[in-house]
Amino acid sequence: MKILCLHGFLGGPADYSFLEDRFEITAPNLLDFESKDELFAYLNTLSFDLSIGYSMGGRILMDYFQCFSLSHPLYVLGSHLGLTDKQERAQRVQWEETVIDKMKTQKKEDFLAYWNQLPIFRNDKSLKTIDGALSKWEVVFNRFSLSKMPTITPRDNFFFFVGSEDNKYQNYYKSLNLKFDTISQYGHRIIRAQKQIIKALENRNDL
Repeated sequence: MKILCLHGFLGGPADYSFLEDRFEITAPNLLDFESKDELFAYLNTLSFDLSIGYSMGGRILMDYFQCFSLSHPLYVLGSHLGLTDKQERAQRVQWEETVIDKMKTQKKEDFLAYWNQLPIFRNDKSLKTIDGALSKWEVVFNRFSLSKMPTITPRDNFFFFVGSEDNKYQNYYKSLNLKFDTISQYGHRIIRAQKQIIKALENRNDL
């Protein structure tokens, strides 16, 4: 089975290396693309049976699937479907500007410490390193920010997963009446739940 994998913010293709022994994977690096159009054009050259996107990567893939009306199964790991409330979007823009300012002014280790202490990661183990320059991540963060993302309409081929300790996204998915699978003993960083993800793929590889 061919799987398209897209990492989240501060992640990378290596996040999906645990799948290489069982599946044929393609895992683009968001740092390699100058624009969303360039990324989508590249994705259109690929052949795959199923896709997985974590956090920002899931948002991007949902946008991609919506743009091109793709029918392949898409596993969405803790990703937002877009902001519909104007006040919520305005607050998000303000927060994103704060994050961008920190990436412009802080050293890698200081920004990493800031990112790890965010409430959404309180039940996760901390990231240890950041691959790539913060200036490049600043571009990615700005280009694919939640505030700029179009609203996604859930599709029958979208399968949602959330960590059992990620109360924010459990409540968010419930508010949208979305069906989702829970990955036990993980918070938001469910990309680290390697055994559970492999099991989910093996159980649904007939889709």
